[in-house]
Amino acid sequence: MHQIKTTEIPFHCFLSGGAGVGKSHLTKALYQAALKYYNTRAGDDFHQIKVLLLGPTGKAACNIKGNTIHSTFAVPAHQSLKNYNHLDSSRLNTLRTHFGGVKLIFLDEISMVGNSMFTIQLNNRLKDIKGCKDDFGGVSIIAIGDLFQLEPVMDGYIFKDLQNSDYTVLAPSLWQKHFSMFELTDIMRQRDSKLFAELLNRLREGKHTASDIVKLKERVVQEDTNNPIDAPHLFIQNAKVDEFNAIVHNAAVGNKYTITALDSVIGASSPELRTKILRQIPNDPRKTKQLILNLCLAEGERTELVMNIRTEDGMTNGSGNIVKFVQVNQQSRPSGIVWVQFDHLDVGQKTRNENRHLYTQGIDHAWTPVKPVTIKFFVGRNKAAQVVRKQFPLRPAAAKTVHRSQGDTETKIVVNLSTKRTIPHVHYVALSRVTTFEGLYITDLCEDKIAIHATVTEEMERLRTTAKLKLCISPLYDITGSILKICYLNTRSLHRHIQDIRKDLNYSSSDINVFGETRFSSQDHCDKYNIVGYSLFRNDNPHSLGSRPFGGTAVYSKIPYCPGYSYRHNVYGIEITVIKVTICENCTVLGMYRSPKIPIRQLCQAVSEVLHVDTISTENIIIIGDFNVNWLIEADRQPLWNLLVRDKCYKQLISTYTTDNRTLIDHIFTNVSHLNIQAGVLETYFTDHKAVWASFHNAIN
Repeated sequence: MHQIKTTEIPFHCFLSGGAGVGKSHLTKALYQAALKYYNTRAGDDFHQIKVLLLGPTGKAACNIKGNTIHSTFAVPAHQSLKNYNHLDSSRLNTLRTHFGGVKLIFLDEISMVGNSMFTIQLNNRLKDIKGCKDDFGGVSIIAIGDLFQLEPVMDGYIFKDLQNSDYTVLAPSLWQKHFSMFELTDIMRQRDSKLFAELLNRLREGKHTASDIVKLKERVVQEDTNNPIDAPHLFIQNAKVDEFNAIVHNAAVGNKYTITALDSVIGASSPELRTKILRQIPNDPRKTKQLILNLCLAEGERTELVMNIRTEDGMTNGSGNIVKFVQVNQQSRPSGIVWVQFDHLDVGQKTRNENRHLYTQGIDHAWTPVKPVTIKFFVGRNKAAQVVRKQFPLRPAAAKTVHRSQGDTETKIVVNLSTKRTIPHVHYVALSRVTTFEGLYITDLCEDKIAIHATVTEEMERLRTTAKLKLCISPLYDITGSILKICYLNTRSLHRHIQDIRKDLNYSSSDINVFGETRFSSQDHCDKYNIVGYSLFRNDNPHSLGSRPFGGTAVYSKIPYCPGYSYRHNVYGIEITVIKVTICENCTVLGMYRSPKIPIRQLCQAVSEVLHVDTISTENIIIIGDFNVNWLIEADRQPLWNLLVRDKCYKQLISTYTTDNRTLIDHIFTNVSHLNIQAGVLETYFTDHKAVWASFHNAIN
């Protein structure tokens, strides 16, 4: 966030981590913070899209409430990714109208994005849209995910060089050229789930122990007994998936239907040619854009969507559901409606609202109508004949492959990992689909086939060392060897943001926190604003034109105050809080806040007066606060500079922006030797100010 707010230079980083570390939660928080910043920035058109949430598949996009790379940037879903096709001027102008203002992209499930999609398609499309020759069109990208996953289908790992491509010489690896990694390591789950997540994370890197395997074998059950038949079953091979789905369908007790797709040939000059072409259609959904020739359905049976029907409504490829009612107009023909209940209530909500007229008696309002779709595909040796197929976009899903399960999160799963060949990462991907150890059922662990791809291990080692993300600011909790840490933040209402402060490790690592614009009311009890381990002193603004006053200062100190401190010295409309703590009895801290409505002349008078108080005038002084004086503009800072820097030889320690408006109006002045002091800023998400801080590493003499 600090980089977003302080520079226009594009950045590219990779947010990674194993199971249960909070990648999704952090991504949502970063997205909301970035959206808030860009949409409130002065001078910018808030109607323009500045931030995008993208996923490589419909399911991944739906999970983050975003869109797919294909649909967003008009990348055809059924063409080779190794060849880039420029858009015609009309379509390109449409994309420029929608996305010409994009500054930042969050790209989730990055392990499923191959190097061709990344380097050839996404990179070149962004260049075209932005009209910029810089990589990715000068757009910043935050990639989120875990490289210890299955290799992308029909593509290579994102970090690999392109193979057999004209782009190889020009761009060996944009990933390795630009991206650095920040890795989350702390597991956020509860104790039992945490132990399971720790086991998975060892398995993830091939560092599992013999006791881990013994633990997993506790969940091994017999193939035909002791496993929940209603839970999703995962297999490695398609043949086993089809076999299990057929068994479940045959055992179903609900009404059963076999719906045959309606195929027609475009441009067949004779019935004989039409028949010949129809005979060439392969009975393989992978070659007919996933629409099945003979779709077997039973009411009460689990199915899933085979394509992205409506991504913004969550109706994406892989969306799981239960068939509730089959309402066909013609028996065994793709007509009418199949009513399904999706696993998640928010999926299909817009579709249900728009089709309220279809909900006749007996149709539950939680059911979603799925109607037949029409697609085109080519058949024949030379792919010269075009066929149009009409069918319901569903497939049986009592079982699915581990590949198709990527991105799923289940409370219960049954896993069969039987395989004759070693498939790197397949065990981790399969076992990590479930949230708890108790929800895991294993019919075949096949532990001798557990493997990790050597190139992934090598790339992660590079990302953890030479390509590790270097923070552009210094967190207070990382600073050691300090005698005293002091921090100031204009909170824009501590009354509203006290929980944000309580949960931030930076402020709990500071010895003294001074917060401005608290907006505390005299009616508020201190217990409401207490922070564990700190004593609170309030310098409330007593004047209020409304229900809650503006201004106000609060001081939180871990260190006991000296006798008689802290106290208020508000004068000339300037809030001044005088602070002294026992660890530095010969040093006085002045917390200040000046409203922009108060003339700077009165600020200088107030500072001069408080510095001439007998108990303060001869001591080491730290003045910290929001002065509403932009130190970056010489004319603005001149009066304060003359008073403190020129006449009193103080040093101003902050040199970078302290607000989202790229001004420097929060300052730290001191007459303590600067050789003993480290200072900086901290980024925030709930106020337009940054916190300013100073750390003293030697005794203040």
